[in-house]
Amino acid sequence: MMQGPPIVTGKGTITVRTGHTMTIDNSFSVDEVVVESGATIIINTLQTLTLGNGAGTDLSVSGTIDNMGTITLEPGASIAYSSGGLYTHNQNGGNIPPATWGTNSTCLITGVTSTAITGLNQVWNNFTWNCPGQTINHSLPNAGTMEIAGNFELLSTGASSNLQLNQNSLNISGNYLQSDGRFRLTNNSNNRTLVVFGNFTLQGGRFLMNQGDGTGLGLLRLRQNFTHTGGIITKANINPASLGEIRFFSNATHVYTSGVNIQDAVNFNLVAGTLQMASPTTTLTGDGSFILSAGTTLGITSPDGISTSGATGNIQVGGTRTYNPAATYLYNGPTAQMAGNGLPANLGNLTLNGSGGLTLSQPTTLTGTLSLTNGILTSSVANLLTLADGATVSGGSAASHVSGPVQKIGDDAFSFPLGAGGVYAPLGISAPADVNDAFQASYAQSGAENAAALGTGVIRVSSIESWDLNRVAGMSNVLLTLSWGGSSAVTDPSSLLLCHYNSMSALWESLPATTSGNASGGTITTTAPVSSFSPFTLGSGNEMVNPLPVDWLSFDATPQDKTVLLSWSTANERNNLYFAIERSPDGRHFSEIGNAPAASNTGTAVHTYQWLDSSPLSGTSYYRIRQVDADRQFSYSRVLSLEISQASGTAVLVYPSQASELVNLRTAKAADTDTQLLLFNSQGQNCGLFILPAGQTSLEIPISSLAKGPYTLSIEQDGRVQYARFIKY
Repeated sequence: MMQGPPIVTGKGTITVRTGHTMTIDNSFSVDEVVVESGATIIINTLQTLTLGNGAGTDLSVSGTIDNMGTITLEPGASIAYSSGGLYTHNQNGGNIPPATWGTNSTCLITGVTSTAITGLNQVWNNFTWNCPGQTINHSLPNAGTMEIAGNFELLSTGASSNLQLNQNSLNISGNYLQSDGRFRLTNNSNNRTLVVFGNFTLQGGRFLMNQGDGTGLGLLRLRQNFTHTGGIITKANINPASLGEIRFFSNATHVYTSGVNIQDAVNFNLVAGTLQMASPTTTLTGDGSFILSAGTTLGITSPDGISTSGATGNIQVGGTRTYNPAATYLYNGPTAQMAGNGLPANLGNLTLNGSGGLTLSQPTTLTGTLSLTNGILTSSVANLLTLADGATVSGGSAASHVSGPVQKIGDDAFSFPLGAGGVYAPLGISAPADVNDAFQASYAQSGAENAAALGTGVIRVSSIESWDLNRVAGMSNVLLTLSWGGSSAVTDPSSLLLCHYNSMSALWESLPATTSGNASGGTITTTAPVSSFSPFTLGSGNEMVNPLPVDWLSFDATPQDKTVLLSWSTANERNNLYFAIERSPDGRHFSEIGNAPAASNTGTAVHTYQWLDSSPLSGTSYYRIRQVDADRQFSYSRVLSLEISQASGTAVLVYPSQASELVNLRTAKAADTDTQLLLFNSQGQNCGLFILPAGQTSLEIPISSLAKGPYTLSIEQDGRVQYARFIKY
């Protein structure tokens, strides 16, 4: 019996129209059947549909075949599933007749319990396995070979049964999706490979790389993205010589989403392309190893970067972590990142494209390209960034530059990609004479020290910014190029000076130089090689132009119980609009916490300002003042660092935060007895002992004999040890 019009065994075309269902409950033969999209043929249990060899395709399916019985093909007969065509194998065991599986056609296996299916050795398009009653391990295929030209989806294999690979290699041209069930690559000593050209997604169930006790390799080769949000990936093999490996093999970008449960020694190997960590919390785990090959790229998003061991950073495998120096390391996390100790100390390429920026965790030398796209790269004297001979810089802007010192080795002309506080301020040098020569440069967004010590022809020097350039190896003299932008307050480039502080004469002297550009931006370059170095800044030879734009005379912070009083004074204010008070917890990322109106045009008069921070941060804070002109040009004061305890109200202040000769220490209150101060370098070594006399709240500390780098002063007051930090340059 069939639902629908009567059918007679014999020749002719039978068409099942859209919206109709035909149920076969008596065996019969036909030679040409068309199942339209939205139509269904159901073959009941114990019934047989026999297809004779007609003029064309004998069974053309755009709809659904639900097979609980048998389909038999006479010699020469054929079946074709077109786009949207679905074959459901709704029975235990049985055979799937050979067919041509068109794009977007699907074979769905639903009825397996205790008997294997035959006929799986075909080239499928989409292939789905969903057998919740399965009690046997079923092979793909049980004989011959198969291929999946579309997507593979595993929904269920019963409570403890496997769907297992039974050929050396199975190619899936589309995606692998598993939400439950158990899929096994290999067992014992067989080597089996699953090649997924699309994405691999595990949402539940078990993905068994290797099972048994042999030495075989279970290999997943993946061309696109890896997503593991549920279920378990494991090498359930008791033989330590057995292997499970996930290998990324194409030149594409492989986005890796956190593996929630990877058991045993499953290895990860990036042999081509980019492995991009999906988010700051993404972790690559398990007891296996991680191998980053030469020529590949690792996209790092964790705030902790990458590490050589332990549960920090994006890579957290328990085995060996191999970070190839010839790979490219891309830091592109959305929050502030540390490089981590996994970043090779000597590497080829480093790319920064993360809005939160990157701080080096150790001295780092590049031989290839430093690419600055987005974010600030922070270096320090202790964690110095060095570019070797032949290394280059790509990019560089107000949004992406190096904050801190940069060293360049070699005989190439070079532009140091420096900046600070949203300002890009590159410094250029001409080519040194020797490949072993080395220069080190840094930029400070604060006024020049000793700004009143002016040489012949120098009316004033910048109160906004300064550069340090030092020759650290070799004897080469070089041409020097400084830059300016909108924040530099340059109004007349023709009267601009390139000034150098001569330590012998203790004066800011003008070096012969030529300018290029206009008031909004340009460069100034010495006309003769420079032989005496550090520091340098912009100056003016005309009092009526290049105001630069105020002279900062002082800036101080005074702790008062649980508040901080900021005081500053200026001179030569012209078109001054207001002062913005800015505070930072780390000395790099400042935010405005208040403002004070300016006296505007005070000429050469000295003007004093005060502002009270009634809710200071607990711990270390950094303060600076941003002076804003009527035309929105601006300049910065120096930066002060302050250590304060919110609970006790005690505080200790050290200023300036960067100095070469001496720093000043101030405490919130005087002690009744002499107080010891200990000085430590970045390695924790004791570098000096100082005494703050009883009754005093301030002390000058000489630092000229110290090596360059960061230092910490410790002082104990009211039973609490407090710390103040500064940098010797």
